Amino acid sequence: FKVTEETPDNPEDWGNSDVILAIDADELTFVNSSACEQTMLNYTNTTNNFEHAFKNKTDFAKFTAGLNIPEGHFTSEMKRVAEPKAFCLSQVKRKLHKLKSKFKTNNIELYFSGVGNFRDSLPLPKNNDPLKNGKYKGNRDPDPSAKPLLFNDVKEYLIKHWGAEVVNGIEADDKLCMRVWEGYKSGKKVIGCTQDKDSDGNMGWWYDFTNDPELKGEPVFIDGVGKIWHDTVSNKTAKYVGQGRKWLYWQWICGDGSDNYDPRDIAKQLGIKLKRFGEATAFKLLDSLETDTDCIKAVHDLYLSWYGDKKFTYITWNDVEREVDYIDVMQLYWDCCKMIRWEGDYTDIRAMLKKLRIIE
Repeated sequence: FKVTEETPDNPEDWGNSDVILAIDADELTFVNSSACEQTMLNYTNTTNNFEHAFKNKTDFAKFTAGLNIPEGHFTSEMKRVAEPKAFCLSQVKRKLHKLKSKFKTNNIELYFSGVGNFRDSLPLPKNNDPLKNGKYKGNRDPDPSAKPLLFNDVKEYLIKHWGAEVVNGIEADDKLCMRVWEGYKSGKKVIGCTQDKDSDGNMGWWYDFTNDPELKGEPVFIDGVGKIWHDTVSNKTAKYVGQGRKWLYWQWICGDGSDNYDPRDIAKQLGIKLKRFGEATAFKLLDSLETDTDCIKAVHDLYLSWYGDKKFTYITWNDVEREVDYIDVMQLYWDCCKMIRWEGDYTDIRAMLKKLRIIE
């Protein structure tokens, strides 16, 4: 497959564009390589090992209609089958060129997550179920074969031909937040391109290109405390969504099942019975609040009601006994949900609570 660059609509105008697109390459690669494969029913002729894939048993029955096939002549198994690699790479290239055309820019940055994500070592609690891993993102399938068949091919292509960068120690989402934050502070239009909901709590320009296949939508500028609302229009299943720092506070108390953390998990391990608390309750808690201080105090009071003001111990996912108080627990889950805005970006929750005069 020979890679050739398509001619942009107005290349003479794009070279001077100030717009920068910072793209989640993990997401771009996963979505497009997934779309280029399907699960088929693979039949093998036991007499000569000839294989052929069919969509289902009905298609195989049509193929063999009228034939007198002895029992055991074919064996079958479900098998993942990928489109030709050249086709998949062309789809990815087309997507990137469409993004360039939409924003009239040649400034594209792509970031892959590497190794050593600092959240992997966060002392999240061990799950009471021995079959479940309490580690950050410990619910993800670690088997490399779980990735789409062409994932590594697309990744190699983006690194070699589009200059994609692999970032270590943090997630690609963190790198996007760092780039978008730089634009936010400098006034440049750096647009983070991702569907990840973590971006909704971070200041700057963001664009969900994955859920906008025709690229007809527009980026949004997120700023300030923001708001949370119940989205009953754009999704088949109504859910709570948000923008601004209030969404970050929402994650601080609701957790993120896809990343395998919930602020009440320690209570579950210790057998502490908490009052029912769900998304609707979280919405009522934060919705009417207008300042960061009010939101943070509400979060503080909630954690205090869950864990009390006395120290206690729990067992981490890697079998370490840890003594903490409720503010340490607040720190732990803040570190889970808050994205990194610059190198060394760290929030000391205890110090912040003292500065805001929420605690003495």
